[in-house]
Amino acid sequence: MSVKFLDPHRIVDVMRNCANDIVMPYFRNLSDTQIWRKKNNSIVTIADIKSEEFLQRNLLNLLPGSTTIGEEETENDPRIVNRLRGDKPVWVIDPVDGTSNYAQGKKRFSMIIALCINGEAIGGWLATPATDRYFWSMKDEGSWSGEKRIFITGNKIYRSQKLSGSLGAKITKLEGIRNNFTNLYRQACCGADYMDIAEEKLDFAFYRGGMKVWDHCAGDLLVREAGGHTGELVTGKAYRPINPPYNGILASCSKKVFNSVSEILKNSLEKEH
Repeated sequence: MSVKFLDPHRIVDVMRNCANDIVMPYFRNLSDTQIWRKKNNSIVTIADIKSEEFLQRNLLNLLPGSTTIGEEETENDPRIVNRLRGDKPVWVIDPVDGTSNYAQGKKRFSMIIALCINGEAIGGWLATPATDRYFWSMKDEGSWSGEKRIFITGNKIYRSQKLSGSLGAKITKLEGIRNNFTNLYRQACCGADYMDIAEEKLDFAFYRGGMKVWDHCAGDLLVREAGGHTGELVTGKAYRPINPPYNGILASCSKKVFNSVSEILKNSLEKEH
């Protein structure tokens, strides 16, 4: 099957099967021996490992000649991310995004898959299995939930004081942040944040540090194809999986919101230094 004729619903089916067979059966049923810490001190579970293996196997079968970049497989070999620079189609996989939430029995975790060619995302799939949400997007073909296309309408009148966003704890504490926004959250799940922006449940989310491709590749495409705006905080340049933004990425429901939030964040971050 060539990329041109790849049915995005087939990937949704793979994700749903993975959720039903592995992710959800382990949810709130993990033993102490099935949760441990990686070298970077982040949490991983048996569900992360088994679901990544399941997704890799099935996605490679769907697209012969493709390869993968999985969050867990790069733990032992970080050079795997260089597959983005090759000429093979690459499946970028985060089997359980928000693992800390998952391990604590919280429903805010997601599953993320992106398909990249020549270092660019051409497809993205995100799911929150505990709430049965499955979204997908294809470059220049929009963002979808099943057969329903997702649009960020922009009907809401946005002012900085009324915006809600997802920010890290350190940034939230900076001068000039809390008094400029209505609701700020640290939800520890990038995939769910991107989905919330696409559904207009969240106005923006900002991420800095790490910038792992499996966290942002699919969500960035989902928001943009739904009509939102994303970019590197300082320059505003578009996110590219092959070249992670040095100053972090800001995802938002519109260009107007992006401009407003980026100015507030930049001013506060400058004072930090």
